[in-house]
Amino acid sequence: MITFAVLDEIVFILDNYLKSQWGTPLAGRLGQMAYPAIFTRPALPGGTWIFTAQERLTAAGREMAVLAYDAIARSGGRALNHPSRVVERYELLRSLNATGANRFRAARVSEYEGGLRFPVFVREENEHSGSLTRLLRGESELRVALAYLRLRGFAAEELLIVEFCDTADSQGRFRKYSAYFLDGEVLPRHLHVSSDWVAKSADSLLDETFAAEEVRYIVENPHESYLRHVFHSARIEYGRADYGMLGDEPQIWEINTAPTISTSAHPRRRTPELLRFRALERPGQAHFHERFRRALEAIDSQAETKAEVPLPIPSDLVARWRAELRDQARRTRRRRMLSRLGRFQAMRALRTRAEPAILRLLERSRSRQREDRVFSGKRAP
Repeated sequence: MITFAVLDEIVFILDNYLKSQWGTPLAGRLGQMAYPAIFTRPALPGGTWIFTAQERLTAAGREMAVLAYDAIARSGGRALNHPSRVVERYELLRSLNATGANRFRAARVSEYEGGLRFPVFVREENEHSGSLTRLLRGESELRVALAYLRLRGFAAEELLIVEFCDTADSQGRFRKYSAYFLDGEVLPRHLHVSSDWVAKSADSLLDETFAAEEVRYIVENPHESYLRHVFHSARIEYGRADYGMLGDEPQIWEINTAPTISTSAHPRRRTPELLRFRALERPGQAHFHERFRRALEAIDSQAETKAEVPLPIPSDLVARWRAELRDQARRTRRRRMLSRLGRFQAMRALRTRAEPAILRLLERSRSRQREDRVFSGKRAP
């Protein structure tokens, strides 16, 4: 039995897979348990466990996930993605840039003192919400964008500034490659081609040449060796890498440890053009799913393992986790409320008129900070 440890809000991922034609053969061998259930049970099922989305747990949640992982490992079961050892997005991007593999840099907003190459964009460090901004062409545009993000409820500690890496081909088309990794196996999954720099499935260009290109990518696995190295370096045993190609060099955008496996719960509208494209893609998708099924079967515990694994978690740790969840829920509600307000036409118009004034205020604030550093003997950025 293989059990995925998941967040409450992503249980649909495995549900969708098991309902699909690809996942049905594994019904009875795959299950999942949300972290709140894991943390409040005295024991867990034995067998193989895959821990996902560790970066989105609270601090106490991460500690409890480590206790669960270690208990399963001690019981003789298998556990993938150690919650405290997985290299997360910022550290991964920083490491890849430091070695020269990635040609772009990222910086935490809370630590940023200038020096990035423009254009840039801003995204959440631990969420998979994509870019929160358009491409920003200079420091002034960046400061205005960050001011609005703060008004929307985002904390500086939650945000990354990322240099734009232009991977467009000669026709201005962007390619996003996606490959899974499961216990040593590199499994290419998708190739989305788009005219937008944020290449997503919903915006993919439906050309038969791109469908054939995707099938070749999935079958030939051209970046297998490099991707295996990246996953091993990141200490990730299950996940999906999203990346582009800058010439012959892969540029890793992120690794998602809780990736969608099969059809989204909100599929693209099925036009005749899309159906023809999907038919052309099908050999590649069938190839991926066959390899993915075999890889899952290979990690399913066949040896004798304990039916239940005791999981003693200190009550004070559970109490701290619940308090963190309440605080997290408050911040999420506030952010959603502010985001809804920002969608009104009047608010958008007000933002346009207010931008020059906000920029002037930011410049004055920055000037005062420089003066304070001069008088205190500190170097100005």
